[in-house]
Amino acid sequence: MEKEDITKFQGKLVRLIGLMNIKNLHVRGESAFAEFDSFELEKAKKLKASLIHWLPKEENVDIEVVISDPDKPISGKAERSLVDEPIGATVQFERKFFARIDGKRGEKIVLYYTSK
Repeated sequence: MEKEDITKFQGKLVRLIGLMNIKNLHVRGESAFAEFDSFELEKAKKLKASLIHWLPKEENVDIEVVISDPDKPISGKAERSLVDEPIGATVQFERKFFARIDGKRGEKIVLYYTSK
């Protein structure tokens, strides 16, 4: 989860997309914590819970996105399935932007920003 989501939704019921509903989201140190509420998508819809995109802690890949200055890329994490995409493919980072895969350096994927 993104840090701003954790802060924005502290204490509220939210839906982790494709997984479950959680509540009482809070930060302790460098980690986020929450309480399980339910698996029911209908409950989240009924309560108009915000939908949160998330990544598993272990099943992800390091990325660098070059936006304007090649010497100052933005570092982050992405879904491991990104490894299967070919060089040159355009991918969407939900709620953020589109980027083109430029190369794969070991376990890190380098992308170039293309548009919002």
